[in-house]
Amino acid sequence: THRLALPAAVSALPVAPPAQKAPAEAPEPTGTAIDPRQLLAEAGLRPRLRNGRLDGFTLIQRGDGRTLRSAGLRSGDVLLAVNGEELTPERMAELGQMLQSGAVAGGATTLTLERDDQRHTITLQTESP
Repeated sequence: THRLALPAAVSALPVAPPAQKAPAEAPEPTGTAIDPRQLLAEAGLRPRLRNGRLDGFTLIQRGDGRTLRSAGLRSGDVLLAVNGEELTPERMAELGQMLQSGAVAGGATTLTLERDDQRHTITLQTESP
């Protein structure tokens, strides 16, 4: 049995079965600056395995999901990369830091995700908390 060491902000939930597919819809962030800590507070992430291999983290909404929607994200999206860096269990421990560094740098964090079997790249405008 393999265990993933995940940061406290990330839920270590069992692997999700394939979700029912909803009609494809591209993420549409509002352009509002996002607080990275609030985003992580509203996002549980569960490892997704395909053919026995980890290939992303499924987003699970916590709370009202307002920050997730503002960021153009929704429950069921599969997070694949942040700022071009593929997410691995080791990189997940750095997720908060990666989002926070975008806020400190004045700005933008790029997320690559899968929704409805299509890849999307969205840019979050992050704000310093």
